[in-house]
Amino acid sequence: MNDPAVVRARAQARRSLWDYYDAVVARTPAPLTPVLLEEWERQAAQLRALIHSALGVTPHRPVEVEVEWLGATEFETYRIERLAYRTREEFVVPANLYVPTNVTGRLPAIIAPHGHAQNGKAHANYQALYIGLVRKGFIVLAPDCIGHGERRALGHRRLGSPFLIGTSLMGMELWDIMKGIDLLVARDDVDPRRIGCVGNSGGGTQTIWAAALDERIAAAVASDATTSFAYNHSKERDICFCNLAPQLVPHAEIWHVLGLVAPRPLRLVGGAMDPMFPRDLQREVLRRTKRVYDLYGAADRVDQVITNEPHSLTGAKREAIYEFFCRHLQGVCAEEAAQEPADIEPLPADHPAILCFPAPPRELALSLDEVVRKEADPILKAREVPHDPAGWAAYRARQVERLRTLLLRGEAAAPRRVVRAKADRPSERLPGDLSAEFVALWVDPWTPLAAYLLPAGGPLSRIRMIVDDEGKSSKWSEQQMLRAVQEGCCALALDVRGWGELKPEEIPPDDEWVQVQKALGYDVPLLGLRASDVLAVVEWLAAQAQGSTIEIVGRRYGGVVSLVAAILDERVRSVQLDELPFSLIPSAETDRLVSAFTFVPGLLRDVGDVPHLIGLLAPRACRIVCFAETPADPSYVRRRLEPALQSYEAAGASRRLVFDEALGAAAYRTKRRSAASTDEP
Repeated sequence: MNDPAVVRARAQARRSLWDYYDAVVARTPAPLTPVLLEEWERQAAQLRALIHSALGVTPHRPVEVEVEWLGATEFETYRIERLAYRTREEFVVPANLYVPTNVTGRLPAIIAPHGHAQNGKAHANYQALYIGLVRKGFIVLAPDCIGHGERRALGHRRLGSPFLIGTSLMGMELWDIMKGIDLLVARDDVDPRRIGCVGNSGGGTQTIWAAALDERIAAAVASDATTSFAYNHSKERDICFCNLAPQLVPHAEIWHVLGLVAPRPLRLVGGAMDPMFPRDLQREVLRRTKRVYDLYGAADRVDQVITNEPHSLTGAKREAIYEFFCRHLQGVCAEEAAQEPADIEPLPADHPAILCFPAPPRELALSLDEVVRKEADPILKAREVPHDPAGWAAYRARQVERLRTLLLRGEAAAPRRVVRAKADRPSERLPGDLSAEFVALWVDPWTPLAAYLLPAGGPLSRIRMIVDDEGKSSKWSEQQMLRAVQEGCCALALDVRGWGELKPEEIPPDDEWVQVQKALGYDVPLLGLRASDVLAVVEWLAAQAQGSTIEIVGRRYGGVVSLVAAILDERVRSVQLDELPFSLIPSAETDRLVSAFTFVPGLLRDVGDVPHLIGLLAPRACRIVCFAETPADPSYVRRRLEPALQSYEAAGASRRLVFDEALGAAAYRTKRRSAASTDEP
């Protein structure tokens, strides 16, 4: 291939997704901070509501806090109580409560979420903090956070399924903190006016959000967590999903979130040698946060301590925490208040004094994806599909519009059309002695979609688009192109952004994860972008061959993209889906690197899971060749597919939803279908 335009397109293809998000970043400045208190307070009220919604803090079915007391161990001047409290139907939070025994009366209490540490609350540095605080007269609640310590089975890294039901990993952690505060303020020995919150690293991030949203927190210290949304989203490496705040950019930056703490006392602690959070950035965040505190005349209530240390909860950082809480929650300003006792001795993680469950209960054996699936079930069951044609048509129109709003928003809402198409000859050889043209389809200034076009031998009456998450050159794609030609179709195998020739390879193997976190951070869903690529090509094909029938066949997560694109554009007359994921919520067998782009906030909550999406295709023809991970229980399969079957029945098109015999098609047929059905073959 020597055509310079094609050579340039193929070179640009692998850079396209990076260039696109770089352009999004450049067009997304952080908002300014108001200069008047009244204006700020109006913005603050809106921001709190937005954060609650974006992070999905409140569960769909909140439960009353249930506390189980598991025992206590006495030490010289304090005791460690072992307890567990329920925050969701499937969440039990093991925690240690450090209680001073050498003082009386109502005491200040501190909730202390830890950071990313395998041992969770049992990590030596965190234990040292808890012991240091309790020996200075504070009650300390130390819970295990999601995926750490005794909750390790939940998992933590690369878990985006909570987004699907309208919550998030951080939102779930915040609810755990808020319920922990409920536990503290209900105690007779706690002064509810003197509640503190402190955390380091990931726990520092939790502290920032918790203090911003829960005004019961009278003072807060966030250690090793001073960053900005822009810096987090610009990182060119895989970061934890708990650091992402979808839908907040461009409405706020981290200093606006920190400003929600004002005028309550706040300290930011960090290390000058922290490779994750540069010192200059830490200083900038403090400066901008002070702007809000200034509006309250409380600039002296926010400060910063930066030690000459790396990212770790060191003794010097712990002493900065002691000094702050002694001053603000106890009114003690003596120099010795900051000093850490020299004889602190953390316990082993399995020590009976801190291990809550030697034999874990059922809830601590669940994965987070399983918890999300259990929370999704009542949401999905409550979504009834109307049985009458008129009711179903109205229902479908609403759901399609919701899908469009979720996927094509922000930058993804920009119209995408093929603005330039360049075909290259001589043709590329495919198996079966067939030749295909390489076609570059530019849908924006950065993105040349790559395609193989295999014309049919006769009149151009049917066009079949082929989308595989392994790209247009996969064995499956080639087989589908040959089959299309044999059936008299023109075949076009397409690489959408991020797949095939458009797969980024600038920082392997993290490219896909980084693109997903940028998509979430900047509220430009990658599923929406990939679907819009398909929609742009559908429009181009429709213009090239007016009157032709357009079909789409998709495989694996290419099937998910094909499915949602076809729902959004009725010019696609039929869809065939091969190895289709049975659910958007990952199973143990799911390739998370491939599936992560489907974590669109609210998609499952507002529109539904894969069977609901299939139903929205009705009355158009849909053939399911097979599911990628069909559960062994046939009754479960029938139950889960009911929304698709009900939709096709309501549309009078039951026969147009076809499952290959390999799946046991008869098992999927609804028994309620009327013998007088008006189905068309």
